[in-house]
Amino acid sequence: MTDTFDTFNEGVTASMRAYDARSQGNFEEAVQCDEQAIACFDRVLETEPKHTSALGGKAMSLAQLGRTSDAVGAFEAAIQVEPIAEFYRQLGLCQVELGDMKKAWIATRKAISMEDSQEYRANAATELVGFGDNILGVIESNRPSMSPEQIAMYHQWAASTYALACETDAENSEARSLLASTEQAMDQLPPSTPG
Repeated sequence: MTDTFDTFNEGVTASMRAYDARSQGNFEEAVQCDEQAIACFDRVLETEPKHTSALGGKAMSLAQLGRTSDAVGAFEAAIQVEPIAEFYRQLGLCQVELGDMKKAWIATRKAISMEDSQEYRANAATELVGFGDNILGVIESNRPSMSPEQIAMYHQWAASTYALACETDAENSEARSLLASTEQAMDQLPPSTPG
């Protein structure tokens, strides 16, 4: 049991080092630390497959590495053991990143139903606004190489993300403004050609 505890703590420490490195712009070190954290959490899970914190820690590190599909599986496994709001919220963010807005709405609504404070709603909405901004950033960075259909799809994806942010926190004026401007931009797009 002590080995499991020590290994888990080693994973948490590696995960925290990854966060610090990422916030300082040292992405190579962050990747190494996240990979180390996953290895530690996997060792814990070999002996304690229902160790909720190890499942959640692994899922977070996978998400940070951009292994979003794997993170979804890990969050779903964690939810099977302990269905807490934070796991649902993170699962919802992963689903947004994968473009599955229906599953994102379901997971986010579940999180909000479990942890219904204004602060929690505000934090979740702020994260969603950030995702919407990233989606629009993809359009701006790649517009010359994108088809009109792709541009329309990304605008719809961003609008859906902002709409989810608005539903999550009705007081978030930034989300409402971004949703309105994204919908206005969509109205100005050329019509899609039948595929």
